[in-house]
Amino acid sequence: MYIKPIAGNARQFIKIKIKKINMKKILVSILISGLLVNPFLVLGQYGNANDQGQKFELSQKINSDLQIKNQMDLGLAAKTNASAIKNKANADLQKQNYVPGEILVKFKSSKVNLQTAGGRTAALNFSHAKLLEKKEDLGKNNISVLTIKDAKTVEQKITELKNDPNVEYAEPNYKRYPAIIDTDDTYKTNLWGLDNIGQTVNTVTGINDADIDAPEAWAINEGANGQIIVAVIDSGVAYNHPDLVANMWDGSNCKDEDGNVLGGCQHGFDYEDNDKMPLPTSSSHGMYIAGTIAAAKNNDKGIIGVAPNARIMAIKFGLDIASEIKAIDFAIQNGAKIINASFGGDTFSQFEYDAINRFKSAGGIFVAAAGNGGLDQIGDNNENTHHYPSDYNLDNIISVAATDQNDNLAPFSNYGANSIDVAAPGTNIYSTIADSPVMFENFESIATPDVPSGWIKGGTNNKWATYNFNDNVWGKVMYGQVPSFPYDNNANTTITSPTYDLIAGEASMDFWTKCDTEYITTGWADYMQLEYSADGVNFFPAIDPFFGEEFRWDEPTLDLLNGENPLNNTNGSIFHYENVSIPAQYLTNNFKFQFRWVTNASDNNYDGCLVDDIKITKFSDGSDEKYGYANGTSMAAPHVAGLAALIWGYRPDLTLPQVRDVILNTGDLLPSLDGKTFTGKRINAQKALQSVAPISLTSIAIATPATKLTYAVGDSLDISGLTVIGTYSDNSTTTETITATNITGFD
Repeated sequence: MYIKPIAGNARQFIKIKIKKINMKKILVSILISGLLVNPFLVLGQYGNANDQGQKFELSQKINSDLQIKNQMDLGLAAKTNASAIKNKANADLQKQNYVPGEILVKFKSSKVNLQTAGGRTAALNFSHAKLLEKKEDLGKNNISVLTIKDAKTVEQKITELKNDPNVEYAEPNYKRYPAIIDTDDTYKTNLWGLDNIGQTVNTVTGINDADIDAPEAWAINEGANGQIIVAVIDSGVAYNHPDLVANMWDGSNCKDEDGNVLGGCQHGFDYEDNDKMPLPTSSSHGMYIAGTIAAAKNNDKGIIGVAPNARIMAIKFGLDIASEIKAIDFAIQNGAKIINASFGGDTFSQFEYDAINRFKSAGGIFVAAAGNGGLDQIGDNNENTHHYPSDYNLDNIISVAATDQNDNLAPFSNYGANSIDVAAPGTNIYSTIADSPVMFENFESIATPDVPSGWIKGGTNNKWATYNFNDNVWGKVMYGQVPSFPYDNNANTTITSPTYDLIAGEASMDFWTKCDTEYITTGWADYMQLEYSADGVNFFPAIDPFFGEEFRWDEPTLDLLNGENPLNNTNGSIFHYENVSIPAQYLTNNFKFQFRWVTNASDNNYDGCLVDDIKITKFSDGSDEKYGYANGTSMAAPHVAGLAALIWGYRPDLTLPQVRDVILNTGDLLPSLDGKTFTGKRINAQKALQSVAPISLTSIAIATPATKLTYAVGDSLDISGLTVIGTYSDNSTTTETITATNITGFD
C-alpha cells in the first residue's frame, strides 16, 4: 500500500510496508571476500524495497535490522555506499538459505541401497510417490539430491520425509558462503602475514613480528621432504598463473568422488559445471586461497605461499552442500591431506558433518574459516551464533579467526572461546587473482535523465532514462521508462551498451534490479529482459541462471527468487543478480548487452523496472599474472592450511592428531585473543617446525674424570667411572658412565 503526497514528483511515494529482504549466494570475488563465496557462481543478493519512493524508512529500518544477524557469511563488501546499504538491508529478518526447491535424502541402507539396481529402482519409485524428481544420486553415500514437483515448500517436504521409514535423515540443500571481505586496493607490497617488520601495507602500518615467522620456518625446512596435497574447495583456481603453475596437483590419474577413474583432470575438478577444468568463472576467491597456501618461492614472481612446495588440488563447487559433499569425497579419493574451507553458513548439516568425518577417517585435516560476522561486518561470538563447518565438533577441524597487522583480532572476525581454535593473519592479504574489471556503471556521473555516453536507445517511443532518488540508498538508477507511473502500454524498447572485449578466459555480469509491475504468476505481462550479442548487431536472450529459460524478470519473479511464500503483490521487489556467467559463444571482442522493457496493453499503474550497479568482470586462466588484496577469515584459514602442509612436508611421518596439536600448541599467545579462541594463540610457523625437528647428536663432552689420574710406567689404565654427556639438537642430554675397570697399560 502506498500513499501519494499531495504535491511533488510522482516518484515521491511514502513506503508503508517494507518487505523482507533476503540474500542469496555470494561467491568471490569465495571465497570469499567469505571461506568463501559463487564467488563462485551465479550468486544473488536479493530482497524487496518500496516501489518508487524515497527510502527514508529503509535507512531507519536498517539500524534495527543490524541486530538481526544474517545467516550467511559475508563474501564481498559493498563497493559503493548505495550497495553497502542495500547489503545491510538484506539482513532483514530470516533468509532462505538453501537452494530453492532442492532437498537431500539419505536412505536407510537396509531399505534402499543406491549401489544396487534394485535400490535405485526403489529410490525412483520413492521419488515418484513423494512427488519428487531425482537430480542426482551420491550413490556411495546412499544420498539422493531431489527437487520438489508439487506445491509444498521445502520445509513441508522435509517434515513429510523425516517420518518416512525409508529415510535416515533429510535436509534442505543448504548454501555455503565465502568468508571474505573484499577491498578495491591493489598495491603490490610485502607479505606482512609471513614477515612483519612494521612496514606499511595498503595504508596500514603494522608492528614488528606480528606475523607467523615464515622465513625463519623456511630456514629449517620448506616442506621439501614430501609433496603434500592441499585441496582448495572454493570458486576455482586459475592454474596457469606463473606463481601457481609449478605447484598445482598433477591430476593425470584422477578419480571421481566414488573412486571411478576419470582420466586426466586439469589439476582438480569442477562440481559447479561438472567438468575437469576448475577455472574460476565468477570470483577470484579460490585464487587468494591457493596463492597464500602454495605460491612458488624464488621464481622471480610476485608472492610466496606459506608452503612453497605443497601441491594445490583445485576443486570448484557450487556453494551448496550437495556439491561440497562430492568435493570432499573427491579430495579423499585423490590423496589430499588437507582441505581448506574458506566458506560457511549458520545451518548445521548432517551431510556436511558426515563428509568431513569421512575425511578424518582418511587421515585429513580440515581447515575452516571462522566467519566474518553478519552484513554489519562486525565479528560474532560463535558460542552464541554457530557457524558451519568451522563449529562442528570433529577433531580433524581447525577453525581459524583473523588477526590484523598489529596482532589484534580483526574487527570482522568471528570468535569463540571454545568454538575457534587459533588465529592467523587475515587483513590486507596480498595474493594471486584471476579477475579483471571490464565495466562498471552506477549512473552516478550521469546527468538525469540522460543515458551514459555510448549507450543506444532502440524501439519506438523509447523512454529509457536515468533517475535520481537523491538518497544514500539508490542514488541514480536507470529505468525502462521515465516518467513511469503509469508506464506506457505495449512498450518494447531497449537500451544497448557499448562494445566490450571479452576474449580470453571467462566473464560474468552483475546488476541490481527492482520491479513494480502487473502481478501474474503464469505467463508474462510487463517485464525486463537481458540480451547478449557476440557481433554487436544480432542479440539473443540470455539464459536465466535460476530457471534456465529466457532471462527476464518481473515483480513476481523477484518475489519467487526471494523465497516469498505465499507470493503477494503488496510491494515491489529488489534482487541482486550476481556473478551471472556469460556463455562462451559471447566471449568475443564485439560483445554487447542490452536490457529490453516490454509491457502489454493493460494494467500499467505501477512503477516499472530499474537497473543499477551494472558490472562485467573477466576471469583468466591465470597466465596474465595478476595480484590483489583481500580481507577475511577466508584469508586467515589458508595460512593455517599452508602451515599444516609445511609441517607435513617436513615430517611426512606425523599423524593427523600430531600435526593438529603442533599447530594449536606452538603459536604466539596474544592478549587480543584471550577468551576469543580456545588456544589464545596466533600461529607461528617457526615454532611449529622447531617442535617437530628430528633430534640429532650435536656434541659429546667428558664430565667426570677417571677414578685414577696418576700412573706408573707399566700400570693398567683405569677408566671406570668416566662420565660422558651427549647433547642433542633439542637441547636434551644423555649421560653415560663407563663401567670397564681398565685397559691395556702403556709400555
